[in-house]
Amino acid sequence: MTRRTATRSLLPVAAALLLVCAVPIGIHAAEPHPIGPHGGTLVQVEDVRCEVVVADHVVRVWLFDDQGEPVDAGEVRGTLTLQYAENPRRYHYPLYPDTKKNSPGNVLISERLRSDRLDDEVTPRFAFYGLNRQPRQSVTFAATFRTDTARVRQAIAQQTVCPVSGRALTTRATLWNVPIDSQSVFVCCESCIDAVQEHSKQYLMPPVPTDTDQAAPMPVDRP
Repeated sequence: MTRRTATRSLLPVAAALLLVCAVPIGIHAAEPHPIGPHGGTLVQVEDVRCEVVVADHVVRVWLFDDQGEPVDAGEVRGTLTLQYAENPRRYHYPLYPDTKKNSPGNVLISERLRSDRLDDEVTPRFAFYGLNRQPRQSVTFAATFRTDTARVRQAIAQQTVCPVSGRALTTRATLWNVPIDSQSVFVCCESCIDAVQEHSKQYLMPPVPTDTDQAAPMPVDRP
């Protein structure tokens, strides 16, 4: 058998292996995964847990320690860099502590993004200074933007507490999203996941209404 003939004979096998390897991508999406209390993406940066949230064309990064306590962002500065797949240009946005009245002290906020494209073709990268009280040392990391943050945040607010432990969800720096059928059940810690999966019907919540849901028409009394 020549090398060319052998290569042709292996092509169907390679294609089949490629299809098999692609299957787990969809499976992982249905597995329990950590999520921030504001519905954002969680990234562990040294001993600081960062929650990346994008809403209304503004990026916010919430800072927590390993115990879930807020980390003061007063001396922290950062830069968000966005790069799109088809565009070699990089867009830079400074990140500063949110100084608005009644704003929490553990969040950094960007200026308004110049584009509303936040799909898989966008690569967000962050650089922080002063994260560990060392203003000259920078820490860099990559993250992804969740496109369902508003829906997740609404679902967390509706559920309010972990159905297993009874703890308030808003007091936890890390929640776990446990997909059950087409719904999500949020629990306070990883040890609560098994209980939800074993008794899923007991912990399911009513679905969160969306903006597209229309209320049923009210009956009209006719004379």
